[in-house]
Amino acid sequence: FCQECNESRDVDLCVLPPLDDEENQTIQWLCEDCGSPYDTEHIERRLVDIVQRKTTQYQLQDLRCTKTERVAVRALAYQSDCSAKLKLDIPQNEFISQISILQSLAKFHDLEWLAETTEGILKGYST
Repeated sequence: FCQECNESRDVDLCVLPPLDDEENQTIQWLCEDCGSPYDTEHIERRLVDIVQRKTTQYQLQDLRCTKTERVAVRALAYQSDCSAKLKLDIPQNEFISQISILQSLAKFHDLEWLAETTEGILKGYST
């Protein structure tokens, strides 16, 4: 949201914002209502928060039986009570894909903290 006029808008991070001025060549997202620049540090903080929530959600997810879709209740089990395989609610490739997209955004917009966070997570999950 805009800190000047308090207007809440979605910011499309996949589109390059217009240059702030031609001398400095700085890139900033501008409020559509009042024209003031959005705080990029605030945007980066929110994106890092999203990464941390996605990581926590992935790590704390349930294992489910592929046959009955019931949550596994035995710790460290390879199979469910009915001897079917267990699966994750959020597949690892989906999680890695989401974090990779956020890492690409971080590199594209030069968001160092977000890039460092996503890089550390992806290194931890690489095989």
